[in-house]
Amino acid sequence: MRVLIKVILAIALLASSLLAKESGTATIFVFYNGAPLEKNEVLIDSEKRYFTDQDGSVEVKLASGKHTVEIFAKDEDGKSLGYARKNIVVKPKRDTQVIASFESDSPTPYVEVDIPVGDTEKRVAKYFGVLEGEVLSDEDSKAVPNARVFVKGTAIDARTDENGKFKVEVPADVNLTVSVVHSEYSSQTINNIRVKKDKTAKVTVKLTPASMELEEFVVLAPKVKGSIAAVMSEEKRAKAITNIIGSEQISKRGDSDAAGALKRVTGVTIVDGTDVYVRGLGGRYSNVEMNSMPLPSPDPQRRTVPLDIFPASVIESMHVQKSATADIPASFGGGYVNIKTKESPQENYFKITTEIKANSNTGKDVASYEGSSTDWLGYDNGYREIPPEILEASKIVPGKTVPSFDPALNPQYIAAITKRSFNITEEPLPPGGKVSIEGAYSRDVGKKGKLS
Repeated sequence: MRVLIKVILAIALLASSLLAKESGTATIFVFYNGAPLEKNEVLIDSEKRYFTDQDGSVEVKLASGKHTVEIFAKDEDGKSLGYARKNIVVKPKRDTQVIASFESDSPTPYVEVDIPVGDTEKRVAKYFGVLEGEVLSDEDSKAVPNARVFVKGTAIDARTDENGKFKVEVPADVNLTVSVVHSEYSSQTINNIRVKKDKTAKVTVKLTPASMELEEFVVLAPKVKGSIAAVMSEEKRAKAITNIIGSEQISKRGDSDAAGALKRVTGVTIVDGTDVYVRGLGGRYSNVEMNSMPLPSPDPQRRTVPLDIFPASVIESMHVQKSATADIPASFGGGYVNIKTKESPQENYFKITTEIKANSNTGKDVASYEGSSTDWLGYDNGYREIPPEILEASKIVPGKTVPSFDPALNPQYIAAITKRSFNITEEPLPPGGKVSIEGAYSRDVGKKGKLS
């Protein structure tokens, strides 16, 4: 009986040793955006379930032959990141490596399978060398301890020490591929490393942090009104055909007033240096406003406002609209111009500008007449006033008959009116000129108020 038990045990030991020779291993690595995925499910042959460690890897002992590997990638919250399925071959006493890389910007994962080539006896290296390496952080060049180091095609699985260094014996005189994996860093692979027989080769590997948590910060930037960027953004948002000129464009082009700036807008013509014509239509078809408020014309026979009276330094932007919308005056016909002024000056200033104009007729005799001494200032000093006796005789009183002039007093009225001369005279044409005064003052009122 004892002899029979010994024989059975010997047969069992022999069978187990034979089976052990027929088995190999498969190492599966799972990465997402270069970082290892921990606790991810790996299914072998739809039966055996395994989970990756903190380095995103799992080593499985399998019988030699064909197997099916399924990988279910998930994040920490259990959200699916992708699925991969691959057929592999496991050879006796060999390690088959499977590297699955999932990317956030790619729906299909990249799966690489490294199957050992040839028989075990043929793969035994005849000569060896030593590979020394150092693993550092790419962010601050500090040592990365406990990083796993793999050499493709071998069973080498080393880890770095507390100084981030490792030392392994590798086959000599062959091209090697070294992969470095760490749970807090993106994996790194270096190809074509060659170590000479009985020599030592050194390599430095730098790993990039897989993710870095930054403190919350808020970037505040003031909106520069009148800048080219602000003007372009406003034109994009406009619901009608609109051209906008900002203060930055006006200053770069050297325009001194609103009229000079509007000359550069497509479809706009400035007549006599003051009046705006949009798309060839006269001033009666154009509207000019300031800060969306209508402007009165200084000329009772025209509705357009002379644009040369607005200096460029006070303009933030000018909007030229060529199609009607509900927010502009109903009298819109050809074009609408809205001049927006600056809210407050960047600095206080006072400026006086003078201008002198002349042409080929300056100094020559031209037709003229006798006016008041203040005509050059743009107003009459009383020289053209209607005599008070005429105003009194023509005064209208409510409820009474409209008065009529007494014919007997006509000589008196005529004498009062004809005190000034109506004769046409000739005099030299003087040069033209213009004087403008411009100033701005801004002052803080209280903690948040401002007076401009």
